[in-house]
Amino acid sequence: EETSKDKATKPGTKPAAKERKVGTLHLVHLEGDATVTVANVTEHAVHETNDHVAYAFYGEEAGHDRLHIVGLHPRGNSGIRGFYDGDKIEGLRWARDPTTLAFLDTTETLGKDGKLRVSSALFTWHVTGPSVAGKLTRVDTPQ
Repeated sequence: EETSKDKATKPGTKPAAKERKVGTLHLVHLEGDATVTVANVTEHAVHETNDHVAYAFYGEEAGHDRLHIVGLHPRGNSGIRGFYDGDKIEGLRWARDPTTLAFLDTTETLGKDGKLRVSSALFTWHVTGPSVAGKLTRVDTPQ
């Protein structure tokens, strides 16, 4: 893994005090030939029972974090089942229900008084069937 300065802040905002680790994620299904490789990954979460992988990565063209949820099956990659563009995506967690993922999207800005303002939103992703793309739901959580 390599370390990179947190580039997921917008112009005019204060960069995060700590550095974020980024690396390359390689997914290989051992019972088939499905392979996925993604660069600039900041974190990932694999669901153990339904072959879904969620990963957040820094999208250099977009200048912010992106989230992809993919299905990985022995016959090949089923493709992206869900996606989201955010500022700083973190805390990817699968629920006990194998069709639900939760994550936090955080935005840092400087107020007029020069103080750092942090606002966060909690999102859940829920899929209803094997061939249906998932649906994102936002739950506001101001800090």
